[in-house]
Amino acid sequence: GSFAIYGEKLRNEFIGDDITIYSPLYAATEGLIGVNPDIDGKTYILNPKSMFFEFLPVNDASLTNADTETTSSLFIEQLEVGKAYEVIITNLTGLYRYRFGDVVRCVDYKGQAPIVEVAYRMGQFLNALGERTSEEAMASALSTAASDDWKLGLKDYTCVEYFNR
Repeated sequence: GSFAIYGEKLRNEFIGDDITIYSPLYAATEGLIGVNPDIDGKTYILNPKSMFFEFLPVNDASLTNADTETTSSLFIEQLEVGKAYEVIITNLTGLYRYRFGDVVRCVDYKGQAPIVEVAYRMGQFLNALGERTSEEAMASALSTAASDDWKLGLKDYTCVEYFNR
């Protein structure tokens, strides 16, 4: 997503390649979601002992919150490698079937536990004319265009709907 620009800037301007930027936990106020076992990795092994997980299949940019109301949720052992899912959590402090808002992509399994990467947040799409482009896709396309086509580094960006009528 958009944080990649700042991670790259931090590495290039301040810390270099000798220091690892490590995100050990995938956690939130609601609880611990997963653990990153690889200091160079950007994936997390889901922790089923911290809360109960359910997942709604998401066809990346095509499924909206309203569409998922009629979709059956899946359990942690039903995730398929390569597919994206919206996370639903139930925890011991009283949240019941809380739609967390994160979309994760299952990338592998460690034993029976899925390994996921955070893909994006639900609702973070560009949608000027119904195209529903994810933040991840927009950031990747803009960064590639800046470096490959314009030979420039991307410092930051913003997107707005603008129609000259």
